[in-house]
Amino acid sequence: MKNLLNRTDRRIAILDVEASALERGSYPIEVGVALVCRPSEPIGVEAKLIRPTAD
Repeated sequence: MKNLLNRTDRRIAILDVEASALERGSYPIEVGVALVCRPSEPIGVEAKLIRPTAD
């Protein structure tokens, strides 16, 4: 299998969603993304907290 990170024609995005619990009624509380552009460049990362609406 070829190493996908060494290819210059590809970008890889990794999405991470964190939840408040694994039970019914839980909701996402954080979303994060990591972007890999080229092996010589640092991996870009960003994360945002999500605030649920008041019921």
